Amino acid sequence: MNTPPIRAPKEGRPVITMTSLGVNGRFANQLFQYAFLKTYALRHDLRVETPPWIGNVLFGASDPLPSRPLQLVKQEGHDPDTDPVTAAAAPLRDVDLWGYFQYHTKYYAPFRDYIRRLFTPVPEISAALSPALERLRARTETGGCGV
Repeated sequence: MNTPPIRAPKEGRPVITMTSLGVNGRFANQLFQYAFLKTYALRHDLRVETPPWIGNVLFGASDPLPSRPLQLVKQEGHDPDTDPVTAAAAPLRDVDLWGYFQYHTKYYAPFRDYIRRLFTPVPEISAALSPALERLRARTETGGCGV
């Protein structure tokens, strides 16, 4: 499946946020949470608002700050077919999500390229990591570490 284009929903569109992003879980949890927010918003043409989190520095994430308090909706379980967030009869909008959203990778597969773009380090971080990554690749028998 082709990755949907990255486009910012227009101002005035319904919003989803996760005010717990950056404080509910560690780094890997935050990656799943942000990936979920962005892909859910893309699927349903919603605007994403987030508090400051490490992704702003590492990946240049620049979503607007939460603009107002919204109804809290919690993830329940790890199956997107039964979770009240993903299995709702209509897309949720104007809500503050809470959860980890660590669904099976098949849920995220249609957005693989989009997620990779979301988590591409900013140039300053890439430049700093590049020498270490090249050394790591050079030390493996096959010439690559799969990264």
